[in-house]
Amino acid sequence: MALKFYRGIFMISLSLSSSFAQQKGFFVKNHHLKSNFIISKKTLSISNLSRYIRQTNPSRSSDYMDNEQMAETILRISSCLEIDPYIFTALIRKESSFRTHAKSPTGAVGLTQFTTLGLNEVNDQLGAKGRAGAPVANTEYWLNLMTECVDYDFQALYHQNETIRAQKSVIMNQPKYALYYGSILLKTYLAHQKRKIENGTLHDIYRKALEQYNGEVTPRRQSYAAKILKYAHLLERKQK
Repeated sequence: MALKFYRGIFMISLSLSSSFAQQKGFFVKNHHLKSNFIISKKTLSISNLSRYIRQTNPSRSSDYMDNEQMAETILRISSCLEIDPYIFTALIRKESSFRTHAKSPTGAVGLTQFTTLGLNEVNDQLGAKGRAGAPVANTEYWLNLMTECVDYDFQALYHQNETIRAQKSVIMNQPKYALYYGSILLKTYLAHQKRKIENGTLHDIYRKALEQYNGEVTPRRQSYAAKILKYAHLLERKQK
């Protein structure tokens, strides 16, 4: 009952906030957003993924989230969002080598290396600008998915903290939010590319979505995507 009440308040805020929006958000089709983007049919277990994280970065700190907790969270998110766990894991490896407090010279932070642009795009999906940021159906989809499947206590970062600096601090110090936001951004880009590449394979869609996640306008974005897909393929090959 309480959850329904807060959802009602949340949806009212979508309508109110749209009148104050100054910049149009990132729009994707709802039916594309609800697509299943899992490629591999091989099951990835918590123990095997935990071992992979440890082997990739033996010196990573277990503060805030140990290897097994990280593995469980990655797999739960991947299942709920229907994104490929091997590729999502590979993205995290490429971005941060599983280092919770990773920070780039350009200001990207956390396990999934979130930038100001990335935070704004995810917050748009979660209703920060109301209808000007994303279709209401998409925001409802994310709210239901995150609170009913991923984490009952999930709350959008713009509700928790007004400034981007404070939101980046949460990404750094609460690694589950780095994973939550990274997965939402990845699936949003997958949905965007699915519309653009209607006759492409899932690998084609992932490659373009990963290039979009990288955000660079140079050929390096292509090598970035290729590296992630290679990491994912090698991890999958290790599974029985």
